[in-house]
Amino acid sequence: MADSATPTSTDRSASTQTSWEDRFPKLGLWVDLSMLSLVIINLSWIILDSLFGFAGVQAVLTSLLGSAPVAWYDSHIHAWFFLYDLGFVAIFITELLARWAYAIHQKTYSHWLVYPLLHWYDVLGCIPIGELRWLRVLRIVAVIVRLQKMGVIDYRQWSVYQLFARWFNIFIEELSDLIAIKILEGVQIEIGSGEGLEKKVIARVVVPRKDLLVEVITQRVARLIGNIYAGSREDLEDYIKAAVSQAMHRNPEIRTIEALPMLGTAVSKLVHHTVNDIVCRSIANAVEGMQGPEFRKLVADITDAVLADVSIDQRSDAERGTNEINAALVDLIEVIKDEVRIQRWKAPLADEPAATILKTAI
Repeated sequence: MADSATPTSTDRSASTQTSWEDRFPKLGLWVDLSMLSLVIINLSWIILDSLFGFAGVQAVLTSLLGSAPVAWYDSHIHAWFFLYDLGFVAIFITELLARWAYAIHQKTYSHWLVYPLLHWYDVLGCIPIGELRWLRVLRIVAVIVRLQKMGVIDYRQWSVYQLFARWFNIFIEELSDLIAIKILEGVQIEIGSGEGLEKKVIARVVVPRKDLLVEVITQRVARLIGNIYAGSREDLEDYIKAAVSQAMHRNPEIRTIEALPMLGTAVSKLVHHTVNDIVCRSIANAVEGMQGPEFRKLVADITDAVLADVSIDQRSDAERGTNEINAALVDLIEVIKDEVRIQRWKAPLADEPAATILKTAI
């Protein structure tokens, strides 16, 4: 009983990977909402205080509120805003250190320094410098993502997120299409230049894999012909018998043998049967021999001859055929480019009520 109550190493390792938000969901939710509120308040205050620094804004506020409130804010808050911001920074640093310490205690990451590296925006956002303060916006994004994982919110249903996601996907599609077309144009130039591209392909791709290529060709040809022969053996033998019979009937020597008295016809039939049997057995043995080393050597010799013929640097029918293949590849890539240029993101817009407005904006 004592052994069954003792937690195993697997249980302990699994528990160490559990975040404190999972263990204490209400506490994690309260902390995230509190930090989200503080960051929004802090950034809003930074924006308002920055606007207050302009003389025109102060003049408008003075005309609306009077000089006393504006002077009080200027002397008591705007002049000491750096210290007020330090109060927010102190809270942010405390929360960052608490999460860091908890990550170290739980061994969430392999090294204690991983947490601040992954949350670099929190670290830099705690520095009270004007340019770095805006990194606190990323803290809002991180909190929203955590709330999404906790199921508190679903930002995928927000109109702002859907609008951003739509235009972001459009941007990514257009950018990827431009990159793909540029790459395909480079491939077309390389193929169309004809500066020994096929020789480079043969030297770097085909030749190092020649043995594997020969093995694959041998096996596939042997299997293909074996299957065809097994399914058409009777028809092939009938065709051979008919061809042999016709050839022997036209052969003058066979006709001479048939003209011999008494034994001519029997000898002719015996020769006919023997020739048929030899031809059929030779074909069967040839099909079975394709699994042997002789046929593999034949395929290897043919492959070597083809590679050697392509490697010869001279104007020949083979080279002209290669040029035709290159031209066909260039045309094929052009077709692919035409397909890539199609703006597929416009298709879903046709079913939406605002399709006309969106197309006009595009």
